[in-house]
Amino acid sequence: MKIIRKILVLSINTDWANDLKHLLVKNSKVEVEVASTRTIATKLLTDYEFAAVVMEETFKVKNMDYFLRALQSQQGYRPKFVYFFFSDIKLFRDISVPAELEKIKFKAHSLPMPKEMIQELLFHDIFPSGATHNSSLDREFMQILIKATNRVVESFAIGELKAKKPELLSKMEDPKVAIRGKIILKTEFFNGSLLLSFPEETYKNLYLKVVGQEISSLSDDNKDFAGELANMIYGQTKKHLEENGVKLDMAIPIIDQSSKLKSNKPIYVIPFESSIGDFYIKLAPELF
Repeated sequence: MKIIRKILVLSINTDWANDLKHLLVKNSKVEVEVASTRTIATKLLTDYEFAAVVMEETFKVKNMDYFLRALQSQQGYRPKFVYFFFSDIKLFRDISVPAELEKIKFKAHSLPMPKEMIQELLFHDIFPSGATHNSSLDREFMQILIKATNRVVESFAIGELKAKKPELLSKMEDPKVAIRGKIILKTEFFNGSLLLSFPEETYKNLYLKVVGQEISSLSDDNKDFAGELANMIYGQTKKHLEENGVKLDMAIPIIDQSSKLKSNKPIYVIPFESSIGDFYIKLAPELF
């Protein structure tokens, strides 16, 4: 599991660009492409989805304008951030930013600037808030899932909600899960399933709280609710990641009522305590 942020560096000063690349890729979650011509730059733009683009003054204003026009015509995904670095910051005024790119955050900075500072500027923007860029992917992704779950469940006004320390399913006592909402993910950083798991009593209590209907048992009439909840949490997770340059596809939730989860990889669990009972978020690599 590894969320990768791709950064495109545009500069004719290859020493500057490669030194910056060398520094950035020390982070295992970052990949960097370097281009010194507008032809190569626009080709890379069609080949990859970049979280950020860095343009250094030697790339020239006319080439920057050309690249921005190419970005304007780009269908689908666009970078979230574009950075300009000039010795004379007034040159930024000569850049023509198309109105169609208003959702991109453009930032101009003065040179000279230590590359370590440039690294910090980029990492501050492209990594989700609350997740340090040197944290493990499991920890980062779980932090995002916890925030997404809090947003969804707290919207139902169920009272106190507390996420406990993540652990391996193999190390837990059997939580006697009765139903799971399951989202299958096939992405660059994770292939497997995201599961929202409920013991029967917790599910009944939440169903009563949200739907306003008391149920005596799980049935075809009420079990789809688990999938809807899983999809809501996935939607919040997807939104958070895409705001930080990581794209996820749409997914269709399904219901899982198997007695046990079986995966060749470790299954990670985030237990939640709440006023309506315990429930669990699980990440199961290679479980489909």
